[in-house]
Amino acid sequence: MHNPDSLFYAWMAGFMDGEGCFTIGKVTLASGRYSYKAGIIISNTYRPPLDEILQTLGYGKVYQTIRQRPWKDAITYQAAGTEAITLTRHLRPYLRVKGAQADVLLQYPIRSKRKVLHGKISDEDYALREQLFQEMKALNAKTK
Repeated sequence: MHNPDSLFYAWMAGFMDGEGCFTIGKVTLASGRYSYKAGIIISNTYRPPLDEILQTLGYGKVYQTIRQRPWKDAITYQAAGTEAITLTRHLRPYLRVKGAQADVLLQYPIRSKRKVLHGKISDEDYALREQLFQEMKALNAKTK
């Protein structure tokens, strides 16, 4: 389909408010510095709505995590990087519960060639990513 309308984004925002997570991931590199990635995750035990999201948007991925009984397997939709930020811009007007997390993600700096120095992000962008990571971590801890 790849042509979502406002009704789709409103529906997906409700899904995000109930079952989703805005996140900024952080991993340690061999150099000792960190790498950050913006993301959106929605998990559920019922696959069709997540497949519909993937088909409608045309990006992201859906995967299954097998769990031990008595729990059902988890199905997850995930978008990362620029796609996650673009999607967040569309969802933000409709969010009721996770608007603060979306606002943090929308501040995440998109890596541009102008700011890359020898394959690394600028110190300013690096500091901002750490600040946003900490803000998101605090907000997500409050919603659990």
